[in-house]
Amino acid sequence: MATISASESTAEKLRARVSGIIKPENISGVTFFRNVTFVMLVSVNVILVSFAPLAFASPLSDARAAGLVVELADGYVQAKSKKTAVINLVTDINTRRQAAYARIAKKNKIPIAKVAAESYLKRTSDGKPR
Repeated sequence: MATISASESTAEKLRARVSGIIKPENISGVTFFRNVTFVMLVSVNVILVSFAPLAFASPLSDARAAGLVVELADGYVQAKSKKTAVINLVTDINTRRQAAYARIAKKNKIPIAKVAAESYLKRTSDGKPR
C-alpha cells in the first residue's frame, strides 16, 4: 500500500489508499476480491445515503399531499379530516410551531403573530407549501 506522510491533505491520503488497492501486485486471489468488495460496498453505501432523504417524507408532508391538512396564512396548519390521527398530528405541529414562534418573537421583540405570518410566507411559494 502507498506510504502516507503527515503533511498530505485528506484528498491525497484517500487517493493514495485507492491507488494502493488498484496496484498490480494486489490483483491476485483473495486480496483482489476483498478490495473489489470493499470498493463496491462503499459505492453502494454512498448511493444509499444520497437517496435516503427521498425515502423518508414527514408525516405533515404526507398529510398535506393527501389533502388531510392545509397551511393557514396565520402560520399554523388546519385539519381537513376528522380522523383522530390527523387531529393529533395537527395539534402536535401547531404546539411545536407556537413554541418556536414564541421563542423567535421574544428574541426579536416582535409579536408572535408577525413571526407566524412570516413563517407562512417562507413556507409557501405561489400559495403552495414547500
